[in-house]
Amino acid sequence: MSKKLKHGYYATISYVDHLIGKIINTLEQEGLSNNTIIIFVSDHGFNLKEHSQWGKYTSHRISGRVPLIIYDPRNESSVNSNSLVELVDIYPTILDLVGLDNPNHKLDGKSLTTILNNPNHINKSHVFMKNAKGYTVKTGKYSYTEFLKLKDNRPLIDNMLFDHKNDINETIDISKDVKYKNVVDSLSNLLHTNYRFNILGL
Repeated sequence: MSKKLKHGYYATISYVDHLIGKIINTLEQEGLSNNTIIIFVSDHGFNLKEHSQWGKYTSHRISGRVPLIIYDPRNESSVNSNSLVELVDIYPTILDLVGLDNPNHKLDGKSLTTILNNPNHINKSHVFMKNAKGYTVKTGKYSYTEFLKLKDNRPLIDNMLFDHKNDINETIDISKDVKYKNVVDSLSNLLHTNYRFNILGL
């Protein structure tokens, strides 16, 4: 059954690739490829039995990451970046790329144009993700999650910490390792300070 489900999933991905190719070919045929910015992005990730889980709704990296490709025909470089980004960054990025002013209201996202010119640019110190009872902050090195009860002051059920520099697939939870107590304390404080509203609604 697992093999059949994976076969169907990858067949879908292949079909999406085919459709993207058709769009790009059409742009070239219509003479629009040199003045068209293309941004490819998707909904969040999907577990194919990683961590013994299926589907999207987990707090693991495999569920939180998405493909993001930005093509600007004016930019001749073709590079990857490990800078932390969020989907809310796409809107201000588009505004910058097409030369429009940012609206006067507050934006949560940050334009990614600096990264397009310098892939080593550190765009954000951390990003936030919520999945059901799990609240996660991800830094350049760590991913820290707290699972909170849905009542009162949201007491802690459990937590997990992964070192993405040494354990990109998140197979070793180091949250209970005393060597990482300061990391846990620091990221927990960040979570409850910066994202208090997301947790408590206050």
